[in-house]
Amino acid sequence: YYRLLAHRYLPQDLHRILYLDADLLCINDLMPLYNVDLSGYMYASAIHTNLTNATDVINKIRLQNFDADGYYNSGVLLMNLDEIRQRVEPTDIFNYIRDHILLLPDQDVLNALYGKYIRSVPDELYNFDVRNLRIYETISMGKCTLDWVMKNTVILHFCGRQKPWLVTTNHGKFTALYKNYYQMMSTISKN
Repeated sequence: YYRLLAHRYLPQDLHRILYLDADLLCINDLMPLYNVDLSGYMYASAIHTNLTNATDVINKIRLQNFDADGYYNSGVLLMNLDEIRQRVEPTDIFNYIRDHILLLPDQDVLNALYGKYIRSVPDELYNFDVRNLRIYETISMGKCTLDWVMKNTVILHFCGRQKPWLVTTNHGKFTALYKNYYQMMSTISKN
C-alpha cells in the first residue's frame, strides 16, 4: 500500500511523481506521460483494454465506485502530490482495508476510494498489457501491431505470473523484445 501513502514520505517541495511497478519495460519517451495535465485530478492511470466491459461493471458493483470511468491498473501511476495531500487520509485507507474483502489489495483501494479522481490515459500507450496483444489488435481494427507498439507504446506491462526474466516464461514476441532491451542495457553498462 506504500504507493497510496507515498505523499506522507516524499518531500513537501515535490509536486508530482511517476510510480512504476517493477514488472514494466519502458521502450519510448516517458515525458509525455509525466507532463499530463493533472488539474483537479489526484492520479493519472490506465484502464486495461478488454473486448467487453463486464469486468468494469463487476468491479464497479464490487467496489461501489460508480463515478469512476473503469477499473484502473495501479502499476503505472502519475501522482499529483498536492491534490493527494489534501484528500488522502491514511485512516480512510486502513478502514477500507479492514472492512472489505480485496482481490487486488492496493488496486482495489485505489479504485474504490479515489477512482473518480483519476485521469484516464490510454493503456495502449502507457500501460500495455502484453498478455493482450490480440485484443489490442482487434479493438484497433488491426492498427495495434507489434511494429505499432514498438514505435508508439511507452510502457509494456508484464502483468500476471509470466515474466520474461524468468527462465520458464515464454511470452513470444514480448519476451524476445525484453531480452533484446536487456542485452542492449548490459552492453551499455559495461562500456
